[in-house]
Amino acid sequence: MRYNLVLSVILNASLLQVVPVATTMMAREAASGYMCGNEYISDLEVKVTFLYAARKLDGRPTPSLYKNPQLSGGRYQMYPILTHEISEAAKGFHRSYHVIYRKIGIPIRIFAVTLDNEHIQCSRTGDSPSHINDVIIGYKCGSEFIDNERIEEKLGLAQRIIEDGMGYYNPFPGTILGSRGKHLMWPLDNTLHHSSTGKTSESTTCFLITSESGSFVQVSYKLLYGDYKECDAIKDKADMRIPTLSTTNRKTKKMGYLCGVFFDDDYISQSVENAKNRMNSAARYPELQIWGGEMGDVILLPLYPSKIPSPIAKTARYYLILDTKVQVLAVARRFGRSDYRECERRGIDWNQKPENCDFTCQNVDIPITELKELAEAACYEIPKDTTYPKAYEGPDFDVSGPYLISQPNAKRKTYLMDSIQAVITHDCKLAGVVYFTYGSYAKCKRKDGSIPGGLSQKMIRLHEIDFNLRDNRKLH
Repeated sequence: MRYNLVLSVILNASLLQVVPVATTMMAREAASGYMCGNEYISDLEVKVTFLYAARKLDGRPTPSLYKNPQLSGGRYQMYPILTHEISEAAKGFHRSYHVIYRKIGIPIRIFAVTLDNEHIQCSRTGDSPSHINDVIIGYKCGSEFIDNERIEEKLGLAQRIIEDGMGYYNPFPGTILGSRGKHLMWPLDNTLHHSSTGKTSESTTCFLITSESGSFVQVSYKLLYGDYKECDAIKDKADMRIPTLSTTNRKTKKMGYLCGVFFDDDYISQSVENAKNRMNSAARYPELQIWGGEMGDVILLPLYPSKIPSPIAKTARYYLILDTKVQVLAVARRFGRSDYRECERRGIDWNQKPENCDFTCQNVDIPITELKELAEAACYEIPKDTTYPKAYEGPDFDVSGPYLISQPNAKRKTYLMDSIQAVITHDCKLAGVVYFTYGSYAKCKRKDGSIPGGLSQKMIRLHEIDFNLRDNRKLH
């Protein structure tokens, strides 16, 4: 739907201030909060404070009654903002900061306690001084990078259209957590993806999102199924990690945590955002725990191999461990009730070209279609707590690992071999085939006689998918 600019927008345009984009493009959680003199308290710190207040934890304060004749209408409580580190400049004036509330999750006011024990109310703000000097060079929208100059040009155009009151615009149909009112969307130039074969595929549609008065809100891109996702702000070129044609033609590296199951950074980032948005007493997770020692106070959030977008109220094998500033400390596999073992932080080659030819195992021809079916079946079982796929230990293939191995296919059983199994990567690419004979495994050959990864005397072993994690560093 398209509609013309309304009078209220035109009137608001006179109040419009054009601020350099680099100083306003910041995460919403960091861009809104409270100013206590020159000290900034973020909304996220307040959310974590409610997490403490909602749970009675040994060694941590309990909520106190707050009496103030200026507040009427019920019983108020206060709780210290434990996670805030007072700046050196503020230490000469403030002793601590507190949130006043009647209901968990809904702050009534924030105040600072001075060295003279006075209570000074903090004011609500939409800008974070701690982020003013952050230099954002652009935004990553899926695999596309949009530089800051392009954003500034579009923002300037949008503001001129709003100020003139003569243009047309589209309302933004998506949801923006923590932001009220209507939002407008302004299309940025479409950009083309490149497939692993080097061919051009579909385009990514990116949008600048503003308020009705033209203030910057965020940059978003449209997903295939119609939803919109916020683009990631990039402050350093080293953080971009954006695949280009020269890399996607071969393979790309994805960072993440290997817990038998691989949790990539995209899923971890999504889980961190879920943790920020779910800081309330009604939800079981995020769960605040006092671990002490090196870890201190931590926030736990379950991770699921199925990569479901938000945690449900049940226990899990894998957990994201955050500090009280909601920064990632580790990812862990939980054994028993409280034995958390650290998962390995590593990169995995992604989007590699899989094996795509027929194989021969002990003079038995195995068509590629059958091997693809084995690989797909194994891939389907990865999110489930099943016997297969298992972790593969042994010689490498041309498609780089780490590897998983499919359930045995006994249909190919002969007097020389008991079964065949497909070896796949964590993104389900076929890396090779092995057969089992006389109590051991061996690689199958391609139809042309070559062996993926070459000959090797290294023994092939199969393990439970998280077999080696019990020896990893114990976090708690």
